[in-house]
Amino acid sequence: MREPSMHKRMRHSDVGFVTSSSHDVSLRSDPHGVAVDINKVFLNGTNLTLVQKDLASQALEIQKHRLQIERKELELTKQRLKWERFRKKKDREMERMTLKNEHMMIENKRLELELRHKELELKLKGQGSHA
Repeated sequence: MREPSMHKRMRHSDVGFVTSSSHDVSLRSDPHGVAVDINKVFLNGTNLTLVQKDLASQALEIQKHRLQIERKELELTKQRLKWERFRKKKDREMERMTLKNEHMMIENKRLELELRHKELELKLKGQGSHA
C-alpha cells in the first residue's frame, strides 16, 4: 500500500535547477514541484538561506500532502472493509433465506403429496364399498 519512497528525505537530485538562459523563460519543475533558478540563487549568501528555507517549506508541504493522502487511503480502506463485512453478512442472510425457502417448498410438496395420497385412499375405500 505504501511506497517505500514516500518516507525518504528530499535529496539534491529531487530539486530541478534551471538557468535564466534556458529556452523556456518559465521555471521548470520536477515531479515534486520544486524548481530553482540557479543564476538567482547563488548571487549572494542571503539567497542561499532563503532558498534553503523555501525548499524546507516546500518539503514540509509535500510531506503534509503525503500524510493527507495516506490518511484518506486509510479512511477508504476502513470503509471498504466495513462494506465487505456488511456485504458478507447480507450474503449469508440471503443464503439462509434461500435455504429456508427451498425447505418450505419441499415441505409444501410433501404435504401436497400426503394429501393426495389420503384422497386416493378414500377414493379406493369408497369404490371398494360400492362394489
